[in-house]
Amino acid sequence: MHQVIFFVALMEFQNQSKILTGQEIENISKLFSEQLFEEEKISIVKTPQGSENLNPPEVMLIATESNASFVVNGIISDENNSSFLNLKIYEAKRGSLIINQKITIAENNGLIDFYFKF
Repeated sequence: MHQVIFFVALMEFQNQSKILTGQEIENISKLFSEQLFEEEKISIVKTPQGSENLNPPEVMLIATESNASFVVNGIISDENNSSFLNLKIYEAKRGSLIINQKITIAENNGLIDFYFKF
């Protein structure tokens, strides 16, 4: 039986946080690439950092170059002594923004809560 595999382009997250260390940022990226997308039908393609807001042609170009169905982009920033990941997920075919979620980063609990919504 032929198994369909979806490719997801995971862009390197931009770090604007003064609270989190480089290692903590790396751990957040690993959480996405190793734990959240551990499904056998999903494959991660890592891509370089991009701008905060991608326009449809940029999304389509990234998706074409990485053969991805979705593009994931994010910026880590601080607000009121807390760190957040502003996560954006784009559909590759039309370059449309389908998810724009601000996730609290508190020992990754916000990320895990976000994952379980799917």
